Amino acid sequence: MVVQKAMFQAAEFCRVNGKDPLIPSVLHLKDGLEDKLQQWSPPREDIIKCNADAVVEVENGIAGLAVVCHNGRGILVNGFAFKQSVSSVLMVETLALRAAVRWAIRNGLKEIIFESDGKELMRVINKMVSLPWRIKPLVLSIWELRKAFSFCEFTYVCRKANSVANWEAKWCPKDMCPFYWAMNLPATLCSLLHTDVNHC
Repeated sequence: MVVQKAMFQAAEFCRVNGKDPLIPSVLHLKDGLEDKLQQWSPPREDIIKCNADAVVEVENGIAGLAVVCHNGRGILVNGFAFKQSVSSVLMVETLALRAAVRWAIRNGLKEIIFESDGKELMRVINKMVSLPWRIKPLVLSIWELRKAFSFCEFTYVCRKANSVANWEAKWCPKDMCPFYWAMNLPATLCSLLHTDVNHC
């Protein structure tokens, strides 16, 4: 929680000073703190956190894309998953993230955190590396959409801290995770969600 509070303070400083809230501390932890970020953690009570992920089935060229959203008490707000033809892993990860951003805007959210275990994608979104041409239109769209929020943070997390979205994305191509799964929770997802809440 100390690390998370520091990230919030840094992001708020950047927002007040008119700068993009870059999060290098999350992407380049060199002091052993990365091991402490192995579990999903809730945002502040007034913020929604959306986790996005994509899993590619190479053999059939299909990817599952998933989004799961919690409030500051760790309570599930919404979740959905869908299938997409694959052009690249980075492409479908970006599509999943954009779907999360669009959902947040449709629901009138103003303060939000987006998390993904796509390290390369998060580096691109936070303008820490050059913009790959294959995903340029999507990233430009995300950058434009983020203007709708008063507070918006894009953060890299490890796979374990993104386990619910990862499970959705993995099983969606197999038709074992319905589009609006939050309306009818599969048993395995109930277990994963319960684990997350117990670590809040």
